[in-house]
Amino acid sequence: MIFSKTESFINTEGFEEVTYKGYKYYYSGILYLRGKKAGRESVLAVAEEYEATGVIPFIKIFGAFCLIICKPDGETIFFTDNSNLRCFFMGKNYIGNNFLELIKYEKSNEFNMEALCEFFVLGGVYFGKTLIEGIRLSSNESYYIYSNDTIKEVTKNIGNIDAPSSI
Repeated sequence: MIFSKTESFINTEGFEEVTYKGYKYYYSGILYLRGKKAGRESVLAVAEEYEATGVIPFIKIFGAFCLIICKPDGETIFFTDNSNLRCFFMGKNYIGNNFLELIKYEKSNEFNMEALCEFFVLGGVYFGKTLIEGIRLSSNESYYIYSNDTIKEVTKNIGNIDAPSSI
């Protein structure tokens, strides 16, 4: 999936679409709520609760997934599972779930030197950075609202790992 900050969706390959009361929901991966079938049925349950309360029920959604909510007013909400098994890559002009495809659209060819040093010294890249300058990872603790050519990061308020279990 590639989302352009100026042109909306360029492609939604690998994502399923569910429409509910003028909203479009795009999901990829395994998404489920307790008592619902994984996939479409669970996405519809999320849509119903979101429409009724105006709040996304992050703590009730399980699985390894990416979910995008396109509101009729043009606002777009992006988020992934709470366990960080999936992520979005966010560049200056595009958002996507495929790192190499995003590099192609962003026309990025500059290494993030700090991330490169982390990789060689520590064996990984941390704190949302990627090896390419200008592209970062989404956080599992946040959701992202795209509106009026800006992206706002908002906490999901799902609690830390040491918080009491919700189950």
